[in-house]
Amino acid sequence: MKSILNFLLILILSFQALAQGDLIINDETQVTSMESVVEVPGVSKDELYNRARHWVAQNFKSANDVLKMDDRTAGAIVLKAFDNIAVGSGIAATSVKMWFTLSIYQKEGRFKYVVEVDEYQGDLYPSSPSYDMLKWRYKKNGKERQPHMSYYTSSERSVKSTVASLSKTMSGTVVNTQEDW
Repeated sequence: MKSILNFLLILILSFQALAQGDLIINDETQVTSMESVVEVPGVSKDELYNRARHWVAQNFKSANDVLKMDDRTAGAIVLKAFDNIAVGSGIAATSVKMWFTLSIYQKEGRFKYVVEVDEYQGDLYPSSPSYDMLKWRYKKNGKERQPHMSYYTSSERSVKSTVASLSKTMSGTVVNTQEDW
């Protein structure tokens, strides 16, 4: 009886740990995402746009290749890129490309980011939708499986790192480019 209670406790805690993560797996839309609005008091929409463009240029080898939408007037930048993440462990560890879409919206004094994990590409899986890898749908007995934790934790780590870098640039100060050189 004690072992059953221990098992149930571990099961409940593992679901709680998954629910506390910022990377959300939505069963209805089958979209895996993270989003937030960040307040940047006193910073104009145009300045936030400039900071976002600066961040894109600094963090991607070819900003023009990753940009899918770049609209200063609407205050929207959308890019599609990938990050190499390590999945598995020990001898079974492998590197896969985690493709994601990052949308950055700017308004006066705040910006919103939305990161959606689109798919994974690697040696084992030429191309797999993120939802399929993060949430293997059903076992043979019809019960739902838990998310593939290695993909989940590596994806969350990558997304959080990207968001932290973006937030630091967006919240910081940028050197005045109007200065006379």
